[in-house]
Formats: sequence, C-alpha cells, structure tokens
Amino acid sequence: MPSLPHTVLLELLRRAPPLVATLLREGCAAPLPRFTAAQVVEGEFAEIDPAEVRADLVLALTGEGGRPALAIVVEAQLRRDPAKRWVWPVYLASLRRRLQCPVRLLVLTTRPAVARWCSRPIDMGDGCWCWCPTSSGRNRSRKSPASMRPGAGRSSRSCRCWLTAAAREPPPSAAPRSLA
Repeated sequence: MPSLPHTVLLELLRRAPPLVATLLREGCAAPLPRFTAAQVVEGEFAEIDPAEVRADLVLALTGEGGRPALAIVVEAQLRRDPAKRWVWPVYLASLRRRLQCPVRLLVLTTRPAVARWCSRPIDMGDGCWCWCPTSSGRNRSRKSPASMRPGAGRSSRSCRCWLTAAAREPPPSAAPRSLA
C-alpha cells in the first residue's frame, strides 16, 4: 500500500500535469520538445509472461496534431528499492514502443540519499546502452564524475537520461508558467 507522501506527490502531478514539464525543464535543466499539452496517459505495462508492471504516473507532452512529443514516467521513490532499477528501464522501453516518441523518467524523492541512489547509471549489460543520470534537488551542487554525465565517453544518441527531483525543496524557478 503506497504511503501518504507517495500518494500526495503523484496526485499533485495528476491534477496539474504541466508541473511535470516545469520540474524537468527548470528543476532539472532538461531540454523539452515544443508541445501544446500535457496529459496523463495509461501507466500499465504488460509483458508476455503476464507479469504486470505499473508506473506511478505517466504523462505525454503532445505537439501539433496531437502526436506525442515526449512521454514521461513519474515515480515517487521515498526509499531505496533495488527492484526499481530493474523495472524502470522496462517502463521506458515499453512506453517508447507504445507511443513511438522519446521518453524520460522523473523520480521524485524527499531524501538526498535516495536521490543519489536513484541517479546512479543503469548499464543494460554491455556498456553501450546506459541511462546516464541528471539529478536536481538539495544536492545539486554535488558534482558527478565525468563518466556519469550524459554524452561522456559515448555519443549523445546512445545515452538515455533520467531525472531525479527532490519534492521537499523545489527550486524557486519551479513555479508553473507557460510551457510551450
């Protein structure tokens, strides 16, 4: 059963989907494509072996013509959970396939140690396909090694980024405003 803080974080974003784009752009300094709307979309990911995986919240930023420009999986992570590091790539790969657009993972946490843990790269096995973290929050001043920065040692195309934001202390610039 999800805790109250877990539920509150996600309900806030369900009720104000554009806030996710603001968190990514201003809280995490992540570039976003031009889009005209942010909407909550289905967060269930089914596999062949009928294991069910379900993200906390999934949003799509839609562009002209209503086509998805970016899909964002939002996870509230209040403590370390090693299983998440195995399921997060499944969310992103499944969502990317389903919506046929770029994807990002935004992990919201209230603890700096959890943000650091969530931000560690996940190597998919051969060192060529690795999610490289960008993190924000209370420990933003902490420098990550060059090998952990997006594009370091690999082409930017092969580097997938995910983002961690601390929900307790959002940066002053995270106030909602025009998103396009």
